[in-house]
Amino acid sequence: MRRLIPARWLDALRPDDTARQELPGDLVRESRRRVRVAAAIGAAAYAVFLAFESSGVVESTPLEHRIDLIHDIVGLGLCALLLLVASHRALSDRSVLVAALVVEVLLSLLISLAVPWATFVRTGHAQALTWVVPIIILFAVLVPAPPRTALVVSSLCALTMPFGLAVLAASGRIVAPVPEYLASLLTVAIAVGIASVASRTIYRAGRQIAAARTIGSYELLERLGEGGMGEVWKARHLLLARA
Repeated sequence: MRRLIPARWLDALRPDDTARQELPGDLVRESRRRVRVAAAIGAAAYAVFLAFESSGVVESTPLEHRIDLIHDIVGLGLCALLLLVASHRALSDRSVLVAALVVEVLLSLLISLAVPWATFVRTGHAQALTWVVPIIILFAVLVPAPPRTALVVSSLCALTMPFGLAVLAASGRIVAPVPEYLASLLTVAIAVGIASVASRTIYRAGRQIAAARTIGSYELLERLGEGGMGEVWKARHLLLARA
């Protein structure tokens, strides 16, 4: 029965404190707007890095220059793609949030391969701390995903750091001693912990808002107006799935 009837309908049949609540639509729409802004900022940042790298102001070896160029071009493409997806009105809000999580993993993998390689070419040492750490924390705040989903995605992003070191070391591009792996695991473990707490707090707050807006079999969507006798709200019947 649980597989045949949607969770929202089951909640309407048992509207109590234990019912599962989905996030309010306005919260999901606001998250989509934040993803769009973050994607635009990321695309602009990568565009600046690309222009700066192409100008030749910073001295670098030809190999390091190629690595940085490819990194900037691919990163710019991923951010621009996410911006287009978030701006496409035909796509649902939840589809955009899923796309944001996918881009988060791809960006983490890109950074985990490019940054340690370029750093090793320049200094002879692999870099354990990269932009993957703030990305993990940032996306946990931007995208209101269920705690388990947020933990899985954050863990995948975290694993890209030691994975990148292992791939580069196995291919002979860098030399990564064991302490580098331990340092990368420690930094991303802290980031995953912070991201898990943040995502759980935000998601629970959203569900509490949804529960507070549920009256019987109706979910309050948005306030249309107010007067001396009270307020008028647009609502959706959970069982009939209509306004």
